[in-house]
Amino acid sequence: MADKTQLVGFICQRCCQPVRLDPSFEKDFTDYQVDQGDQNINKTSDKDQCNKYEEDEVDRLIIRPSQEEEHNLNAAETQAKSYNDKIKLQAKLFDILSSQSEIDHPLCDECAGLLLDFLDQELEAAEVDCRTYSAFLDDFDKDNDKDIEKLQAELENLKAEEEHLQKQLKEGEKERENLLEERELQKQEASRLDQEEEKLGRLPTVPVEWNEINAAWGQTALLLHCLAKKIGFTFSRYRLVPFGSYSFIEPISDKSRQLTLFCYGGIRYLWNSKFDYAMVAFLDCLQQFKEEVEKHDSGFSLPYKMTKGKIEDSSGSGGSYSIKTQFNSEERWTKALKFMLTNLKWALAWVSSKCLDND
Repeated sequence: MADKTQLVGFICQRCCQPVRLDPSFEKDFTDYQVDQGDQNINKTSDKDQCNKYEEDEVDRLIIRPSQEEEHNLNAAETQAKSYNDKIKLQAKLFDILSSQSEIDHPLCDECAGLLLDFLDQELEAAEVDCRTYSAFLDDFDKDNDKDIEKLQAELENLKAEEEHLQKQLKEGEKERENLLEERELQKQEASRLDQEEEKLGRLPTVPVEWNEINAAWGQTALLLHCLAKKIGFTFSRYRLVPFGSYSFIEPISDKSRQLTLFCYGGIRYLWNSKFDYAMVAFLDCLQQFKEEVEKHDSGFSLPYKMTKGKIEDSSGSGGSYSIKTQFNSEERWTKALKFMLTNLKWALAWVSSKCLDND
């Protein structure tokens, strides 16, 4: 009676139902080699088992099968070995397939159909995305071609603007350096005025040397000359000639005449009319400067009024002090020089502020 038992070799890796393999899997697999390691293990196991049998059966009666039984036994072993080799090769094939994808094999027909439907849906969605992306790229290329000329023009304009700004920055830095230098010079002039205030004039208790007085007058003449030049003003009656300790003033009406802003002292100091006229002329130049500034700035004023070689102390006693040395005391002459220097400081401060406003 034939054996109706059907051996099951594989199950579906998704639903775990028995799988009937396609007939193409039943071809001859004798050309395929099983893993040599598996064969060696099987051989070693068979040999050990044989030795075990031989040791266990040494003392037993050996009954040899008949020739027909031995033939049938060999045929059954050959058939079992062939089927076992097929199963191993098929399993190895499914392992290879499973390692090449994210899906475990084998699958039954129903699960394979569901998987194919799912993959078709994913493929269709991918194709839709691909078409959408391609359309977007086409539109982007068209818009990019239209905008590239506009962007290049904007880039050129930005480069030109950058060059202009860089040029302005360099000019601004240069102007700033010039302004700082000018302010430093003005600070130096103000400091020099403070020093000259101590040297311009003399008192019985503070006998300043005449060479220091002459040097102070030279610096004072230079400062007023620079202030007038800074605002573009030219004196109408006199011309200042700063020349250190030997500075002088030239009358415009008589250039051959020099009014010296220096004195040697001694007995000649009492009768040096040129020195007195030079100081009166300097005070007149300072008055002209004041009147010129008032034309441009009505709020400008000096603390001490100057007129005809005299300076009025409007904030103090109200008296006037002559800038001449003749028929004058050293105290009053020194005070007149001090008031004059104060007016000059105010003029310097005004010019400095205007320079800052313009820059």
